[in-house]
Amino acid sequence: MKFTVGLSNLLIAVHFFNDQTHNSENVALKEAILALEPENTEKIRVFDRGITARKTYDEFIEKNIPFVSRFNIKSKRQTVSDNQVLQPIDTDTLSIYSDSWVYLFSERARAKYPLRCIESTRKETNEHLVFITNIKKLPAQDITLLYKRRWDIEVFFKFLKQELNFAHLINRS
Repeated sequence: MKFTVGLSNLLIAVHFFNDQTHNSENVALKEAILALEPENTEKIRVFDRGITARKTYDEFIEKNIPFVSRFNIKSKRQTVSDNQVLQPIDTDTLSIYSDSWVYLFSERARAKYPLRCIESTRKETNEHLVFITNIKKLPAQDITLLYKRRWDIEVFFKFLKQELNFAHLINRS
């Protein structure tokens, strides 16, 4: 069984999946995001690296769904244009050194639309992090702060597991 949770300040959506096709985050997470008030293009969807299908990002752009996600630093991409970062932009936890528009590639083809790619280094560990988004108007540090808020969902899962003893689902049918 797989489930996805949508949080704002409160729980806004829960999706349970129990069939084999939803084992993939590319399917389950995409479906949950598309189902979340599709007419509301003001809410920014923030999700982890579970979605890897370039076509999904293209679909979000075509449907005007704003999003922020992490991205694998080793994934193939081609820079289209740079947003000037003359010196690293520092947040409390990150040093942002690159902000550009890129085309993502799959094994077979290039994505239809470019995405904004923000590259940074975590100050504490020197780990390189890459964020992708289709949001043009927010500064790079705000994009990374939005992703940081995603941690709220991890706190919620911890609550489910520890306080509600939801660590193991028991299914009798």
